[in-house]
Amino acid sequence: MKPGTLLGVALLTVGLAALTASTSAQGVDPNGDGQACNDAMLRGTYGSQVVGERPAGPDTREQFVALALVTFDGQGNFTQVDNSHGLSGTVANRPGSGTYAVNPDCTATLTLWTQGLPFPIQTKLVVFDRGAETRGLVMSPAVVVATTTSRRIF
Repeated sequence: MKPGTLLGVALLTVGLAALTASTSAQGVDPNGDGQACNDAMLRGTYGSQVVGERPAGPDTREQFVALALVTFDGQGNFTQVDNSHGLSGTVANRPGSGTYAVNPDCTATLTLWTQGLPFPIQTKLVVFDRGAETRGLVMSPAVVVATTTSRRIF
């Protein structure tokens, strides 16, 4: 990994940790509206961007970018279609689905099963603006270092 990339990932990790800590410090009313965060806050279709680094072969890594349309049902399930690009190739219109759980402090865990991969992708999220936006960090598989930003579009 290039030194600049490592610094960027480190800064983002610290930033997400600080956001999570400040959200948690607010207790079960992080939005100040008398309601705790829950699965129902993520409902509708979101545009999502993923940026990171992944394995590209033996002893080789590559940077990649991806976009997805993710539809959350408000009850802990979602479907998506993604497109990704890296030096090793492009994947277009790949379907996926999975589950998510939003905690009262507006942190969340998302587990994605995507076509062509024999393992799930697990992402930790912070939910913002009563579910209008999420930001996340891919936690598993550990060989993938990536961040996500999603915004409700309808």
